[in-house]
Amino acid sequence: MNDERLEKMRKCILINASSTEQNTQKKSFISAFLWFIGCILLTALLVVQYTIFNINKLVKQPNAQKKLAIVCKILSCSLPSAELDNLYIDNVQHRRSKIGNSDKETDIIASVNNLSDSRQLYPNLKIMIHGVNGLSAELVLRPKDYLLLEKQTEMASSSENFFMLTIPINDDEISNIDITPFY
Repeated sequence: MNDERLEKMRKCILINASSTEQNTQKKSFISAFLWFIGCILLTALLVVQYTIFNINKLVKQPNAQKKLAIVCKILSCSLPSAELDNLYIDNVQHRRSKIGNSDKETDIIASVNNLSDSRQLYPNLKIMIHGVNGLSAELVLRPKDYLLLEKQTEMASSSENFFMLTIPINDDEISNIDITPFY
């Protein structure tokens, strides 16, 4: 009789062990699936966060701008504009410096014009200073280099924004100044 009881107990233990093993396998599959879904969601959130924090840089790249325009069309959002065709450099002048040493320095004054009906990101500016003997100097200015307010990133629609910079070249040595906007 003890042997029969022992045999029945062994069978019960084996049945319980196999059902516990099956439950563990089901739970591990479900937990692995949930981890996979969680990882995909966190990766998607990371991409969205990167895009939001770098939107001004991404819009300046033509390939990224096309993709972002498609996404914004679906989500009904708007992107900052970065169209060079809508920008115009005007009123380029140079004079003896009124700020620094007038014999050795020159003030360059110009305006960046936004010709579009929408806000526009401020461009970088490439300034080429030509003298009697050819190219005297070449400068590249980022918006934070020529704007008074560093956090200002967009020009108002149909606006004109003047800027001035002083360079260490005598005004008499300058024959022409070319300013080209770029992103």
